[in-house]
Amino acid sequence: MLVPRYVDPVEAEAQMLAVGLQALEPYPGNNKPWRCLCLTCRREVTPTRANVYTRGRGCKFCAPNAPVDPDRARETMRAAFLEPLEPFKSAHALWRCQCLHCGATVTPRLSNIQTGFSGCLPCANRRIALAQLGDPDKANADMLAAHLRPLVPYPGVNKPWRCECLRCGDEVRPALGRIRQGNGGCRRCGRARTTLKQLGDPEKAAAEMLAAQLRPLVSSPEVNKPWRCECLRCGDEVRPTLSSIRLRQSGCRRCGYASTGAKLRENPAKAAADMEAAGYTPLEKYPGAAALPWRCIHHPCGREVTARLASVRQGHGCRAACASYGFDTAAPAVVYVLHDPTLGVVKVGITAATSDRVARFVKMGFTVVGTLPFGAGQHARNVEQQVLRHVRTQLGLTHALTGADTGSIGGWTETFSATDLPPLKLWELVTDAGGSMANAGQPRDQARTPSDSLDGKRT
Repeated sequence: MLVPRYVDPVEAEAQMLAVGLQALEPYPGNNKPWRCLCLTCRREVTPTRANVYTRGRGCKFCAPNAPVDPDRARETMRAAFLEPLEPFKSAHALWRCQCLHCGATVTPRLSNIQTGFSGCLPCANRRIALAQLGDPDKANADMLAAHLRPLVPYPGVNKPWRCECLRCGDEVRPALGRIRQGNGGCRRCGRARTTLKQLGDPEKAAAEMLAAQLRPLVSSPEVNKPWRCECLRCGDEVRPTLSSIRLRQSGCRRCGYASTGAKLRENPAKAAADMEAAGYTPLEKYPGAAALPWRCIHHPCGREVTARLASVRQGHGCRAACASYGFDTAAPAVVYVLHDPTLGVVKVGITAATSDRVARFVKMGFTVVGTLPFGAGQHARNVEQQVLRHVRTQLGLTHALTGADTGSIGGWTETFSATDLPPLKLWELVTDAGGSMANAGQPRDQARTPSDSLDGKRT
């Protein structure tokens, strides 16, 4: 910015006044010191008119980053009741001083003092404590208004104050701050008020018990404590709580069990109708519960079964013969005996007549000892179970393979050691158990015999 070389003295004085400086001598020139008085800090300064024109300010002591006058700094500290004990360094440096109130040596900063902070921490804490303490007379009046009589002098707003409860006579130690927040000072009286609030009118509480078919035998206790009553339904003495009665619970355990049982019991006529609708004709009276077995005739298969009403209502079937999955006990099936000379084991099992289960075992290395066909899978299952009972119970044998040996094909629980149970011996057990059921009316010579598998061929 270009500064005019010649300026009218009147205009120059007006420019100095605009930045808060009053000229104390005639205008000396554009670049010469001009003695002036700062109207803000009342100090005498000597700026040049050129600097004032270019910078827009005149007093170096009032500038934002102006150096602090040590004398003015000491005056500021003394005004805050702090006497400096060492020379002034800077506004942000710690300055060792003595508090004129308590005599303590402190190290405040001039910048903090200028912004309104206290220079002595002990004095500040005392002032805060005194402000919190308040008037002891008013504190006593507040405690008396809360029905508490102080027994010791007022200790402070947030400290326990030993008092006597004027309601029950107990010695308590509440804090004045909590009393002023509306809290009670006596725990016993507080519980009593809460109980009375929850219990309500004793006559109304007794009426509630009577409405629940319970006649009170004693005066009403707390809402969550047992209340001796007489059940008007069965005459038993019971001890329900008023809160449980208000939650619509039964006050008498015996009557409660009876009520629950009545709700669970089915109408026999409706139960029979549900079974008929699902294709079952009951052969006996309703057993009394939906989970109990019920002898019926199942119309799809025409067999006598023991179905459960609960399962029938959920859509479950009653027999494997009627199921669309698993082993069909009504379809033709075979009992087979296998032998694996490598592993030294024999196996007995059943499968559907159209299944490839035997062929899958043959691929694993088994040889077919014999197969015995039946017209119904149930007969094949009966033969298999009879043979397994004999082997496990009479002979005392256990399975020879594990699930890891047979993999996904399974059947490892029906395998036995060929040393303990030779293949022909196992086949003899199967044919003896089959008896008159074999082939279900078919010629006996249609069964596959051991001689068919001894020629070295595999099925």
